[in-house]
Order: sequence, then structure tokens, then C-alpha cells
Amino acid sequence: MMRIGSNFVDVLPPVLRSLFFPQRQSYNSMHVASRIDANAQSPTSKTMRVVFSISFLNEGSATANNFMALETSQKGKQYNAKTLWTSFSTKLGDKFIYMEPFHPGETVELADVAFDVPAALGARGDECVDLEFQLYATDQAPKIVRIHYPLLDIKDQEKRSALPEPLPIPRFW
Repeated sequence: MMRIGSNFVDVLPPVLRSLFFPQRQSYNSMHVASRIDANAQSPTSKTMRVVFSISFLNEGSATANNFMALETSQKGKQYNAKTLWTSFSTKLGDKFIYMEPFHPGETVELADVAFDVPAALGARGDECVDLEFQLYATDQAPKIVRIHYPLLDIKDQEKRSALPEPLPIPRFW
């Protein structure tokens, strides 16, 4: 029970916990690096193979347990998941579950994903690869991270980073 104005109101336990307990959360940013796979190129082909290495960094103050990343933007792409990840496909996208606790300050490599892109990068100027992951963990609010990777940046092997945003929840009134 809490006094609010001139009334006493029964307050829900989650509200009380948010007032009196420290807020600890994981804050997982995504980092993507690209490289051109020279071994997969054919001299007569008009495409080349580009490999994106995806990793996550826990910049928060809490360990993320049961960390899961759901990739929703590139259906049908082949991911080469690293050893501590369990991966499988669902109707919503490719799901990756990290098998260990994800501690603050720790970086974990998720996977390498390969794309075939036009060999004449930037011919149109608007070609890009978009990656989008929904992030879930025990006792954490769902987040979403997005990376927009223009193909012109691939030749420079520029690294990209994305910060998490709250996952929008559709509301039906």
C-alpha cells in the first residue's frame, strides 16, 4: 500500500520492485565486419561472395542468461553459427540461442553469413544489405538491432555497429 495524494492505493509488486531495487540490464550491441571471399569468386561470374561476421557485445551491468537472437531480415541465407550457439529455422526467421551466460564486457561471435552481391559494387549506388535481429534474454526487455550496410562500404571492409532499441509491441485496442 502506498499513499498517493490524499489516498492510499494498493501498488502492484512490479512497480514496487522498480522503485526499490537497482535496475540491472544487459545492453547488447551488434557489430558487423565484412570481407570479400576471394576463394568463392569465379572469373566469369558477375557476382562475388561477401562474408559478414556478426558479433554481440554486452555493454550492460547484468549477465544475459538464455540469450537468444532472432534474425528476421534475411530469410533463406546460410549462417555458419559459432560453436556455443544452437541455431534452427522458424517461421519468423533464423533463431540463435547462446548456450552460456553472456557476462558484462564480453563479446561473443554469432555467425558468419555469406551473400552473393554484384561484382560491380556501387553500379546503381543504392545496393545494400540490411540485417535485423530481435534480442531476448531472461528478465530483460526484448530489443531489436538493425544494421544498414551499403555495398560501397564492403571494399573498404568498414565495420558497422548498432545499438539496441526497444522492440515495438503491436497494440490492439
